Amino acid sequence: MYRLLRVSSSIVLLTAAFCVAIINFSRAVTVLSVAVGVVGLHLLFLSTRGLHTGYMETLNGTFGAALETISGLIRIARKNVRMVSGQLSPAFYFHEKIFTELRDAINRGVKIEIILGEPDTTRDKLQSSAPHCEWQEFLSWLDEGKVTLRRTPFRIRQHFILVDGVHVRVEEPHAKVKNLAAPAGRRAETIYFDERAETYATRFSELAERAAPV
Repeated sequence: MYRLLRVSSSIVLLTAAFCVAIINFSRAVTVLSVAVGVVGLHLLFLSTRGLHTGYMETLNGTFGAALETISGLIRIARKNVRMVSGQLSPAFYFHEKIFTELRDAINRGVKIEIILGEPDTTRDKLQSSAPHCEWQEFLSWLDEGKVTLRRTPFRIRQHFILVDGVHVRVEEPHAKVKNLAAPAGRRAETIYFDERAETYATRFSELAERAAPV
C-alpha cells in the first residue's frame, strides 16, 4: 500500500510539473507571439506611413531607381493608378518592368488613368515611337476602357502619380525632356499614405475635366 501511495504521489507530482511546464510554455508562446506582432506592426508602420523616399533622378543615371519606385507603387495598387506626365515616353511606359506591372494591375481590376501635358499628342505619334507588340496591347486596354489616356491643351510642369488615392510620387517641376539620352536631373519624392494625397486627387480631377481623350 505504501509503495502504491508513493507511485501515485510521484504520478501526481509529475503530472503537476508537466501541467506547469505546459502553462509556462503557453505563456512564453503567447508573449513571443505578441512581441512578434508588435514588431511586425511597427515595421509595417515604418515601411508605409509617412515614408519619404527622395532622390535625384536622371534618365541615364538613376533612372533604374525611378523604375523600381514607380513599379513598386503600381504593384500595391488595388483600386486605381492616376498618372500625370508630360509625354507617353516609351522609355518609361513601355519599359518591361513598368509595362508588366501595369498589365498585372489591370488583370486584378485596377483602373489606369493617364493625363499627358502634351497638347499635340495623337495616337499616330505615340505609335510611331512605341514598341509594336506593347502598343497593340496598350491599344486594347484603351478600347476596353481598362486604361484612359487624355491630353491637356496646355503643358503640365509638375508630374505626379497617385495610387489608390493615398500614395503619391511627385517630381519637381521641370522643362520638357527633348533628348531621352541626355541627363535630366530632377528631384522626385514618394510618400506612402501622404497627407497631401487629397490635394493631388483634386488636381487630377481638375486636369481631367480640361483634358481630351487621345
